Amino acid sequence: MLTTLEKVDILRKASLFGEIPTESLARLAAVTQETSFQAREALFQENAPAGALFVLVEGQVDLRRGGKHIQTQGAFRAVGALPLLAEQPYPDSAVASQLVRALRIERHELSEAMSEDFSITRGILRTLSRLAAGADQLSSL
Repeated sequence: MLTTLEKVDILRKASLFGEIPTESLARLAAVTQETSFQAREALFQENAPAGALFVLVEGQVDLRRGGKHIQTQGAFRAVGALPLLAEQPYPDSAVASQLVRALRIERHELSEAMSEDFSITRGILRTLSRLAAGADQLSSL
C-alpha cells in the first residue's frame, strides 16, 4: 500500500498534475484509490460514461477505438483524463497489456477537489494550455 507521500510523488510525475503545488497534490493523493488490472482487463470501455481517470504506476495500457490500436500508455500517464474533465464518454477503450498498477481518481472526487482548491484547477488548466499547442499530446491524457 502506498503512502500519501508516495502517491504525491506519482501524481507529480503525471504531466496532467505536474503544475500543481505539493500541498494541493496531497489533497488529491488522499482521494486516490490504488487499483490493479490483469493483462487483457479493461480499465474502461469505449463510449462508457467517464467516471474516473487512472494514473498508471506500473505496466502498460493499450488504447483502442473501434477495435483498432490507437496508442500505448505507460507509467505516470493519466489515462481517461480528458473525457472525465469534459464530462464526455470515453472515446477509447483502455485495456491492460500486462499487469497494471494505477491510482484511480473518481470524477466526483476530482471535481470536489478542483472546486475546493483552485491551485488544482489552475495547475490542470496550465498543463492543458501548454499541451494545446501540440494537440497530438492531448489525446494521450
